[in-house]
Amino acid sequence: MDLLADVVQRLDLRSSFYFRAALSTPFAVEVPEERRRIRIHVAGAGRAWIGLPSGEGTWFGKGDLVLVPHGSAHLLASAPVTTGVPLQAALDAEPGDGGGAFRHGGGGEETLLACGHFEFDETLVHPLIESLPPLIHLSAGEGRSYEWLPLLLEAIDREGREGEPGGAEVALRLSEILFIQVLRAVRAQGGADPGALASLEDPQLGRALKAIHEDPAAPWTLGALASIAGVSRSVFADRFRERIGVTPMRYLTHWRMQRAQGLLTREGLSVGEVGQRVGYASEAAFSRAFRASVGEPPGRYRRAGPA
Repeated sequence: MDLLADVVQRLDLRSSFYFRAALSTPFAVEVPEERRRIRIHVAGAGRAWIGLPSGEGTWFGKGDLVLVPHGSAHLLASAPVTTGVPLQAALDAEPGDGGGAFRHGGGGEETLLACGHFEFDETLVHPLIESLPPLIHLSAGEGRSYEWLPLLLEAIDREGREGEPGGAEVALRLSEILFIQVLRAVRAQGGADPGALASLEDPQLGRALKAIHEDPAAPWTLGALASIAGVSRSVFADRFRERIGVTPMRYLTHWRMQRAQGLLTREGLSVGEVGQRVGYASEAAFSRAFRASVGEPPGRYRRAGPA
């Protein structure tokens, strides 16, 4: 089993969005906070400053990729300033021709950006995503460049717009592939907490994670998972918590609930049947666990649909 692909699939990506921006100095655009979105920007020419409300920021230039994993507000600018034109106001003022790049700025030196985002159900956030820092800068160089990324973003956008049979499904699958590629890039350059991403390839933790993902309904115990990992209970528990940020049993519950959410909204099973599929002997026990994890009973969750 490919653990990274399994995690991305369970995040239930809902949509992706793509546009090109031609920003000429001086420029400063405020991108608003939007939860459930992972934003990406790739520079095709020139350079830009990206800054967060926390004060964290960085320059990025041609071939570089910047990632805002948690939907934070941020500023794209030609200098390290703290305020700018709200994105929607800039779009309203200069809507473009519908087929080219969004243009904004003072008419000076031009920076070309490809911008996009992934949108997902925030109740399905995985520790792998939660461990990512608020801003990631992946630099071109050492044989690495992210110039392929705008092409994939554009393909996703085109599939979503053109209305061809199966276009929405193709766009979704391309989005999953793109997100996996971005996470690979983060892992390769060490741009995230090394624990959560590295744990997917850890030869000991990886065996336990694979077992949980392949059979979440099994009656797993700390001892059983430690045995699969080939280490003592204490070593396994400590390493798991250090690398992934939660205890092994908490991760198991979290993964069971993610599987349950998908089963509730897609498979047409009863609440009791869903509970059995993810390892609960009684409907009452499953309902208590689901409510504690998701914030509402499974029946209500299914009627309302995912957020």
